[in-house]
Amino acid sequence: MKSTEKVIEKVHLFDALKHEEGRVTLWGHTCFLNPIEGAVLKDKLIGEASSDEMQKKISYFTEKFQANFGVKMTGEKFGYAKTYKNKKDLLEFSSGQFELLGYGKVTWVRMDFDRGVFIVKMNSPYAEGYRNIYGFSKTPVDYWNAGGWAGCLQYVLGKEVVCIETSCIAKGNQHCEFMIKPVDQWDKDDPLVKDNHFLFKAFKMNSGTMKM
Repeated sequence: MKSTEKVIEKVHLFDALKHEEGRVTLWGHTCFLNPIEGAVLKDKLIGEASSDEMQKKISYFTEKFQANFGVKMTGEKFGYAKTYKNKKDLLEFSSGQFELLGYGKVTWVRMDFDRGVFIVKMNSPYAEGYRNIYGFSKTPVDYWNAGGWAGCLQYVLGKEVVCIETSCIAKGNQHCEFMIKPVDQWDKDDPLVKDNHFLFKAFKMNSGTMKM
């Protein structure tokens, strides 16, 4: 059974997706169903009001927190243990959650728990929406999905990780591809790391520091 089918099966079994009094809830938590165009425009406005780097940080760390919380919630709900098999099962189940939420179809290119290297390929609706509205980008744009995979793998592995988008539909690539590794396994001299240096620091807000 595919990861998405497993998620849908559990959603039906536990009556997890509901619409009541104008609210949509999944696993008891309220969700929004927003058009992609609105999300893309909002990010563009944030970048123009502050900076391109700030917009990327906000997208990345917001979804990192959200995905970490979601994977933790479902992991504890269904009793996923910390064994190799259950880590893999939890990661595949989480892939189905990404698809269920409309983040894009997930295909794992590499899932290496021994070396701590993970590569996932997606047809990101966000990147497609960006390209359709603004045309081709010179750099990857989907920091939302990148943050999601960082939050997901951080819970599964139990250590700080960073996810970097290595190819992007908005750039003209066929798929968006994301690489996720523990912080200490990234090469500081790698151009990808230099271009995304802000992902390796905690996101500081006026109210404090966001720590995962």
